[in-house]
Amino acid sequence: MARGPSAAQVKTRLSAEFLGLAVLDPESLPGIGLLSYIRHLKQNGLDSRSYETAFWARIARTMAVAIIVVLAVPFAFGPMRSTGTGSRTVVGIMIGVVFFLLAKMLESGGEVFDLPPIVIAWAPTALLALITAIAVSRVR
Repeated sequence: MARGPSAAQVKTRLSAEFLGLAVLDPESLPGIGLLSYIRHLKQNGLDSRSYETAFWARIARTMAVAIIVVLAVPFAFGPMRSTGTGSRTVVGIMIGVVFFLLAKMLESGGEVFDLPPIVIAWAPTALLALITAIAVSRVR
């Protein structure tokens, strides 16, 4: 009975976790691991754009939380004050859904059109900040 080739063992300093990064979704990596992997890809001349986009998007989404909190001010003190709770809730949910869909669309389309990762990640948050500034300025 013939056996296949024998398995060879290779000694390396790479850990199983590090090798597993290549098959993981950038969104599922912790921030430090993501930054470390981006550095590794750049050092080896590999494409790190999707990981850079995920890194900057994570920071941008964190900032978006603070912006959304400020966006709540016009709902409490502005023209939306006279509408019902249901209307305000629906408008708030729609703003969140549009922000989420725009962010995901830009992340996917940005890689196709070779846009810089920082632009892809921050564009939806910048738009949200602009909308918030307009809404807050109308309250005064």
